[in-house]
Amino acid sequence: MRPQLLFVDDTSVTSEHTLRELLTPEGVDVRLRHPENLTMRDLQRAHLVVVDYFLSDWSERDESAPARAPRDGLAVAGNLRSLLLPKLGGREMGPDEVPPVAFALWSAHLQEATFELPEALREHVFARENNLEWAFSRESITSGTAVPQLADLARAVHLLPEQWPSRENGLDAIDALLSLLDLATTSLVPWQERGRDQMLSCHPPVFELSERSHGLVILRWLLHRILPYPTFLIDRQYLQARLRVDALPDDADAPLWTELGRARYTGILRRFGGDRWWRAGVESWLWRATDGQSGDSQAVAALAASLGATAERPWRQPVIVMGPDYRRGTSPVELEETVRLRPDDWPPYADTAFAERSAAQEAPRLGALVDTSDRHVLDDPDLADDSDQ
Repeated sequence: MRPQLLFVDDTSVTSEHTLRELLTPEGVDVRLRHPENLTMRDLQRAHLVVVDYFLSDWSERDESAPARAPRDGLAVAGNLRSLLLPKLGGREMGPDEVPPVAFALWSAHLQEATFELPEALREHVFARENNLEWAFSRESITSGTAVPQLADLARAVHLLPEQWPSRENGLDAIDALLSLLDLATTSLVPWQERGRDQMLSCHPPVFELSERSHGLVILRWLLHRILPYPTFLIDRQYLQARLRVDALPDDADAPLWTELGRARYTGILRRFGGDRWWRAGVESWLWRATDGQSGDSQAVAALAASLGATAERPWRQPVIVMGPDYRRGTSPVELEETVRLRPDDWPPYADTAFAERSAAQEAPRLGALVDTSDRHVLDDPDLADDSDQ
């Protein structure tokens, strides 16, 4: 059975034919239903349900009593999710019969639908706040930009085990997670154990919560708490900073990518937000390739430059910085020129968030996020001390 994707929409702006043309090449089957025509069979067959937010063309709903009239896609998604709880079709279901189904939102007006959240936070923060797996703009789907993500999410649900191992079989539950992350198949790499330990330090909900949701909560953990942040996986920008270079090679066949091939993340949901690498894999490679000098900035930069990266200046401790709108800066900044941040809901196991000191001084919204231990630096930059960072 191929992954099944169900769209719920009250308009004909996007046709089922168009959605099939976009997603069938990705190995995903598609259905499009008006909310009034949606059946339990449609819901039971789906791995991913994508609900429109602004359901304005639904006359039957508008004539119902308030308790039976969901006003938007969030309410519809909540109602549909409740139908998949243990009572289904008028009978009790055992926990091993509850089908895991992911829910996402799509809208032509995603900024309005997400209550004006900053763009850098829009999808993952809104989804986490509203009991969803993800949120998509309609344009990103119809243009094809988000099609790989849609397919990956449906496929990830499809790959979840029929029954998640119970806590009594704790090692089996961890093995199930490692399999989804595609780390279990890399037993020959020297950093597997360290990668496993770094991953487990990020508190994956691998026991009771995964057992109750058939592993669906693992997808949320990845989408909302791991992929958007620097944790045991790092993205291209954080890799650039770690290698102490100004640019990474654009050529997919560059020697650097060959060297880092085994460290590349190849598990579920890998097409959400670009390429990522296992931090443990990168550090293991650097240690070996620099003969144990992976802490030497010059040695690391020279190695990366010899493999196709661009190093135009000597970096000591470059870090990625954040702006007032939570958007990352386009290039790293030296650690000594930054202050530490404590953004809302930043995972405690993620790398520290930073802002450029001058930006935090100029933008009150950014300055308000500065860690209390660094606030004195905003008033008197001469007090900055590398040892405090």
